Amino acid sequence: MPNKINPVWYAVAIPLIGILIAVILVLVRKGSADSLDRFSVEQYREAATNFQGNSYTIEGQIDAQLAWDPEIGRLLSVRLNDGRLGVLAPKNLQENLSVGQRYRMSVQVDKDGLITLKSLQKL
Repeated sequence: MPNKINPVWYAVAIPLIGILIAVILVLVRKGSADSLDRFSVEQYREAATNFQGNSYTIEGQIDAQLAWDPEIGRLLSVRLNDGRLGVLAPKNLQENLSVGQRYRMSVQVDKDGLITLKSLQKL
């Protein structure tokens, strides 16, 4: 007589495997933004050219939309713990941005010292 596996084991194993996969996906997504260096407003103001070409993670609240151009994107005022920054949200960024909302943002500093938003996540 062949050894049969009880169907209860399947009912327990399948949800556990699904939970394990979900946890792994969350950790991978979280790790990608956390692997970037933290941004220092004070150091940026002292020597913005030292930041050119680098990518950073910032956590802050959008204070205001300062300008909008359909060809370029939106210029945002973002309040961080150690000051405020102007951040460009390019037109190809397909996210709804809400004034007053806190975000974790991945940004890059271009050759002119402009801080450009690459991705974001609501906090």
